[in-house]
Amino acid sequence: MNLDCINDVDFFTQKINGRYRNINRRRIAFKIFIFGLLALTLSCVSALIYSGIYERKFSYSNNLNKTVNIIPNKEIYFYIGTDLNQARLNFSKSINYDQLKGESRDLDLSRTKPLDQRNGKDYYPAGKLPASFFQDSIKIDGIDLPEGDITFEDEKRIIGFTDYKRDEINLPTGWSSKTNKNTTPLNFSPERFSTLPILNTRFINWINIGSFVDSRKLWGKFISPSNKINISIKGVNNSYFKKRNILLTDGSILGLKNYIYSAILFFISLLAFIIAFVVLNQII
Repeated sequence: MNLDCINDVDFFTQKINGRYRNINRRRIAFKIFIFGLLALTLSCVSALIYSGIYERKFSYSNNLNKTVNIIPNKEIYFYIGTDLNQARLNFSKSINYDQLKGESRDLDLSRTKPLDQRNGKDYYPAGKLPASFFQDSIKIDGIDLPEGDITFEDEKRIIGFTDYKRDEINLPTGWSSKTNKNTTPLNFSPERFSTLPILNTRFINWINIGSFVDSRKLWGKFISPSNKINISIKGVNNSYFKKRNILLTDGSILGLKNYIYSAILFFISLLAFIIAFVVLNQII
């Protein structure tokens, strides 16, 4: 066999019969249509659920005294809201989580300046985020507004028993002996009498950074025996925000009422239907 006669290209090349694959536009259009139909279904279901949610919202600047119609014998969630934008970087980072866990020695409080120390004593808790804590006094006639079961158990772990003694710290600006009074502390044993500031589940909800201005914080839950309640709020001046509001709702499996979510799903479904029509008619 004369190898010189073999073309190098032919020797190293293998020819395989090809097969043209036709794009099945009907199948593609059908899949996009099903996706749009699913989005439309979710949009309608969510809108229906939201329409059945009880919700009452009231704004105030200082004090509030209002009688509200309510659903009796049903658990109602009580939210507070402000115009404070917690997402600002110089604000959201102004806190020390080691301090919250209980440490009191050799702490780096540089991020919490200028609310780190005063007269050689640490602020506890230090930083702008804790200092902005909501201080208004809220009362519902004849009804308790407990704060215990308003956050997840895992989130409670960010607060630990502190080593501080009262004479070793300064209260945050805006805090007083009335802050969180008669609530369950997470930073020291409830059986122990202490004049330390009380860090509770409301405080945990407050320092969970809101993504938007007018972020809402769960403040408590209650059940009303009647269809009317009277809410009294005594406002406390706060340099971090001016506008305030409260929201009463019975909630849902989808959370708070949010028709924007339903609208987004509707427009997604509409876009999917248009794309499916274009693909089916081979316009693109």
